[in-house]
Amino acid sequence: MRKVLHFILILFVCSMFMACAETEETAETPDAQAADENLTEENNCERPASEDILNFYYTYENINYNAKYQRYRFYTQDGKHMFFHEHREVKDDYGPATEKHTTATGNFELTADEWKEFLNYLARGTAKPREEAVTTGDSGPWMFLYLRDGDPDGLDFSLSYGDLKAFEGFCEELAKEKR
Repeated sequence: MRKVLHFILILFVCSMFMACAETEETAETPDAQAADENLTEENNCERPASEDILNFYYTYENINYNAKYQRYRFYTQDGKHMFFHEHREVKDDYGPATEKHTTATGNFELTADEWKEFLNYLARGTAKPREEAVTTGDSGPWMFLYLRDGDPDGLDFSLSYGDLKAFEGFCEELAKEKR
């Protein structure tokens, strides 16, 4: 009986090694490599032409105690590059922060250098087709990019943590300006 059990165990281990070897071979096929490269290419966001950008939204919302809402919008209107911001706060209470809680708002045309800096952030990010997803209380930020001939639902956009913090700082400085 022991010999039979040993034999079965050896067969089981051998079959596991064979299954692993087949998986590795499948992953290395040219079709799998091409698919991986295509996925990577689809997610990279090349710097879109300035005239192709319709809207870019950055939104953060925290509905917990001392609720906050922040929206930044970069957009093109009548050939001008524009920036909009809105900040809402609910002090010493829970959210959501609604329009009546608005503490700052602004809308103005960007200089050529400010628009160029915005485009530089876009070039460092990644974009992929937008998918509806159920989140579990995530505060964001959520970033969406809409291009002239792009998907009407827009693209999910993301930046690395360091680039995101720099982008938020850039937007905060713009929002402080009174034009």
